[in-house]
Amino acid sequence: MRKNVIYVLHEYGANSHYNALVVLAKQKDYEVKFYEFSLYTLLKQTLKGKYKISKWIANIFFLLRISFIKPTKIVIGIAPFNPMLKVMMFLLKKHEVYYHTSYTHWDGKMSAYPVQSEKNLKRWKYFTTNYVKHIFAVSQKTKNEIVSNEYATPDKISIVNHSFNIPICASYNHLKDNTFIFVGRLEEIKGIDEILTIFSKKPYANLIIVGSGSKEDIVKEYVKTYKNITYKGYVKGLKNLIPLYSNASFLIMNSHKTNSWEELFGIAIIEGMACGCVPIATDHPGPKEIVTSDINGIICKEGEIERGIEKAIAMSNGNYQKMRILSIQCGQNYSSENMAQKWQNIFT
Repeated sequence: MRKNVIYVLHEYGANSHYNALVVLAKQKDYEVKFYEFSLYTLLKQTLKGKYKISKWIANIFFLLRISFIKPTKIVIGIAPFNPMLKVMMFLLKKHEVYYHTSYTHWDGKMSAYPVQSEKNLKRWKYFTTNYVKHIFAVSQKTKNEIVSNEYATPDKISIVNHSFNIPICASYNHLKDNTFIFVGRLEEIKGIDEILTIFSKKPYANLIIVGSGSKEDIVKEYVKTYKNITYKGYVKGLKNLIPLYSNASFLIMNSHKTNSWEELFGIAIIEGMACGCVPIATDHPGPKEIVTSDINGIICKEGEIERGIEKAIAMSNGNYQKMRILSIQCGQNYSSENMAQKWQNIFT
């Protein structure tokens, strides 16, 4: 017998954001299939060899046939005020649509897409208040912003944090050392230049860097000069990241805000915490909801991440062990199995 299907249709991004939905869907005998609708952006990635042409073609065919398949459940992920919403609403009008978002600014002042007109705003309000059946917000801040800007009432929004989908068994017998790990994109917004400068002045502390991006050549130059800095390149999959997280005492997330971006969650934080890394992060909405500063991690203002690193280095092993245990307990809460039931409103 053919399984029922939930389609996830998002601009572009990680399917792993829906790990918990996949778990719950399986329990309900549903299959989850993923497609992306930002065809122009993805075409550019395809031409650069960073996106499979077969996936790009599959996205086109899905969009062409979505209006003709039998009514089904569709989860759409689309950034606030994206003008493509008009097209998506037309294509999905006969389906049962749910909205998934992590955006924490709904006043139009900080968005990937500028507010183009009053008509666009009215369309978005209609979309969130009437068109979609339910909204799944990645954080409490996201829910608060949607409600305070009158895009939905609280009862229409469920908070579903991101999660990891494989078991993580952290060792509780890890003595503190001065090993730090950075996992993420090697871009200016991730504060990698500042991190490299800090560790170039601290030969008694070790830095492991994992990721790829436009700053990769700069990272490699630092690795040549400073023995305490190691670069592992891009590591695919949590299974391969776990040994790296497990060998570090601390994780660094040094996010820097722009006019259109801030750290909305921080998957590396929950992965690292679950493995036993105590996080040190800048005070963006995502990290602040996960980390309780001086309890299970350290939160710093932008530009002051060095203070957090120095605090970690100076920390006694006893205080570190207390913080590490609480960090592990917090991180373990973000397993897909724990988060799955928070998607329950898609089946009611």
